[in-house]
Amino acid sequence: MFFKVSLRPDAGPCANWSVFLLNNMGYTGGLIALFTAVLWTASSLIFEYATKNGGVLNVNLLRGIVAIVFLVVTLFFVSGSLMPLYADVRTWTWMCISGIAGFVLCDICSFTAYGIITARYTQLIMTLSPPISALMGWLMLGQRLSSLAGIGMILTLFGIGFSIFERSDHEDNKTSSPHLIFPARGVILAIIAAIGQGSSVVFSKIGMDDYASSIEVLKKTADPSSNIFKLSQNGFYIPMSGTMMRMLAAVVCFTIFVYFRGGFKGFFTFLHDRKSAGLSGLGAFIGSYIGVILSLAALNYINAAVVSTILSTVPILILLPDHFINHRKVTARQIFGACVSVVGVALFFL
Repeated sequence: MFFKVSLRPDAGPCANWSVFLLNNMGYTGGLIALFTAVLWTASSLIFEYATKNGGVLNVNLLRGIVAIVFLVVTLFFVSGSLMPLYADVRTWTWMCISGIAGFVLCDICSFTAYGIITARYTQLIMTLSPPISALMGWLMLGQRLSSLAGIGMILTLFGIGFSIFERSDHEDNKTSSPHLIFPARGVILAIIAAIGQGSSVVFSKIGMDDYASSIEVLKKTADPSSNIFKLSQNGFYIPMSGTMMRMLAAVVCFTIFVYFRGGFKGFFTFLHDRKSAGLSGLGAFIGSYIGVILSLAALNYINAAVVSTILSTVPILILLPDHFINHRKVTARQIFGACVSVVGVALFFL
């Protein structure tokens, strides 16, 4: 959608820039979503390195703490409160379940898979997340699945399979059979991570819908001067508060895991590794904080289908930096498989 806006002749450069954004909202939203995908690509490579040196649990605990710090500051500037306001028990329950599925189950499995099959292939397999979300939405929320969604599922599976399987000749040179190019454990972990991420989207939707409903109920009896009216008009507030709830649940879980895996001595030792801890903090900032904010911002300019499709290009974007940083070969087979998987994901949103 494009908007035509007129300005006074004496309008300043800031006003002119605002008009440019308004007149090019489609391009703006697309660029924001693409930049988010770039940030998530970078954070994947960062976490792959950090987990090799600091361990999955330590990296995730630090990432969660850093993300919460920035989220707390953001919430304070938006609402004047350090914690989400007006959320009932049901909202907290669903968002915490979403956090456990998306930040605990998904990230433990995906970060572990990084060390086995690399971030490149883990992100490729995790293109299964949108189809899984669609299937769970159909089962739990009664959302309809189109015939294109079925084709998209087949394409996504084909693209992943094409990339992670190869054929090898038998000794008689008459037949060949496909086999995994990586240990099955890494592939299984990546699939579990995709299930965790896909299910967390559905749980988040249930929680945020309930959050919005509870705010509308409270508005009926709220004082006219209450900030609940202002917050209800802020498109960022509910998603940002939901992210905060999810991250809090994750940090509690990771704290418990670290404690029972030998206490916090290992975590504090990890903090003294400036490179790994610093990269973990950087990954949390650009991926779990800035990335989340920008993904929400993109939704204000273009529809969710386009945003989701652009964000799913991480398996393609990661190929080139992974080649130069980790010196891993990029083949035509890998590029083709990644592109087919992303096309499959795109079909789910048509």
